[in-house]
Amino acid sequence: MTNYREPQTKDPRRSEAAAIGNPGPAGDLRALAADLRIVISRLSRRLRSERRHSELSLSQVSALFSLERFGPISPTALSRIELVKPPSMTKIIASLLESDLAQKTHHKSDGRQFLIEITPKGQEILNNDRREKEAWLGKALYNLGEEERAAIINAIKALEHLIEL
Repeated sequence: MTNYREPQTKDPRRSEAAAIGNPGPAGDLRALAADLRIVISRLSRRLRSERRHSELSLSQVSALFSLERFGPISPTALSRIELVKPPSMTKIIASLLESDLAQKTHHKSDGRQFLIEITPKGQEILNNDRREKEAWLGKALYNLGEEERAAIINAIKALEHLIEL
């Protein structure tokens, strides 16, 4: 097990166990968990601030990403993927349809149902969103040293594993 030591700067949002410096592996893991949560939250907020398409809510952008990833999908399946209640997803879908970012298509095996898919305009929004975020990340990574970039590469691998647990 890695011997995690807390950073020198104290963040008041850290968990109580981490803030009092609980000795031993459990305290170190709590401190690591608190630091990881804070860093991920801050990075997520920073990336969101790079969004230039402020006319779309985060829920709408997230639904577009899911439509891109999963292809034509039923509204019920989309609400499950997005972890929102069906009535909320109905509103999100309606706004995407109205803005021509998504479109309805017929279900191939059940004519009573319809599927939702992303439109070229919706795909363009996602591509622009990615470019803007990656431009900021590229500049930030350029300003890091090689050792820090290597550490990020290793962290990405570990975080991907963490997500799968």
